Amino acid sequence: MAVAENVAIERTTRSPLQQLAVSSLLGGALLVVAFIGFFGLFPIFWSNVLGLGDPKVLNPFLSSTLLFLFSILVGVGLIYGLLKLEAQHRMPGLRAGSILGGLVMFLVLALVVNIGNYMETREGMETFGVLLTLVLGLALLGGLGWVYFRPGFGKWLQKTEERGWFHATGYKASQGQRVRRGTLLALLVIGLTGIYAFAGRSALGTAADEWFWWIPFTGNESRDTKLYLPIMYHVGTILPLLLIAAVCWIAWRLVNWPTFADFLIATDAEMNKVSWTTRKRLVTDTIVVLVTTILLTAFLFFLDVLWIKVLGSDLISVLKVNVAEEFRKQQEKTLW
Repeated sequence: MAVAENVAIERTTRSPLQQLAVSSLLGGALLVVAFIGFFGLFPIFWSNVLGLGDPKVLNPFLSSTLLFLFSILVGVGLIYGLLKLEAQHRMPGLRAGSILGGLVMFLVLALVVNIGNYMETREGMETFGVLLTLVLGLALLGGLGWVYFRPGFGKWLQKTEERGWFHATGYKASQGQRVRRGTLLALLVIGLTGIYAFAGRSALGTAADEWFWWIPFTGNESRDTKLYLPIMYHVGTILPLLLIAAVCWIAWRLVNWPTFADFLIATDAEMNKVSWTTRKRLVTDTIVVLVTTILLTAFLFFLDVLWIKVLGSDLISVLKVNVAEEFRKQQEKTLW
């Protein structure tokens, strides 16, 4: 007598590191879409779809002001939505994996687009160029996925996030405040002066007001009908603001990095052990040092002049120096 058996198919569950890899890659792709949508597509929607960028419809200054205000609202809502989505899928290393994955995906897309546009300009490379561009893009994205599914990389993401680089939590905030604030101020000064020099040397003034990618193999060579993907509008304004935000975040995170923060805390503790001199003693010692330096300088100058006179005299004639001629030669060198 035959007996039918029900074979239960058990669904294999992913390990935590595999779940981290999948969530990180999806999060990275979502960050890329959010970045392009916020900095590239939203200004186009504002100007072209709503028509608010037309001077005949709205004053340019008022249009720019409203665009800035609505951009802030959209940005806050976008950040809130991403944080809520991250909270629903919270796991160690997810923020680090998503941000790093989004950055690598953006660079891969930029590389593939540029290679595709280059291949498009080569004569007789239309079909082969499309195939090569697709294969290269899929290979790079596949390599990124392979790296993310390596167990060691997932553990590295978790350790990186544990150091606090992707969280706004401070580390021993009540300790070593003087040294940490001074270090933070110094880092901000260095970073902000670098951004000012970068923007002031026409590095952004010579760039186009908008950045976009020409999508390869979508139009003719004159680019009249060629499709493009906007990346960022008002680059001269937005890019420095992004760099300033990045410098502020890195400086603040650096003074809250456990290893460096402990060093600053220990430095502040050692400074508390220093016996600082009184104001009266400091003024007195400064006067003594300055007077001694002046007297020693005058003494050495007197000896120098004396020995020049003695050794350059007609009686000894060891040192023959024509002061007027030497001064003339020195002036000629200075002018040159």
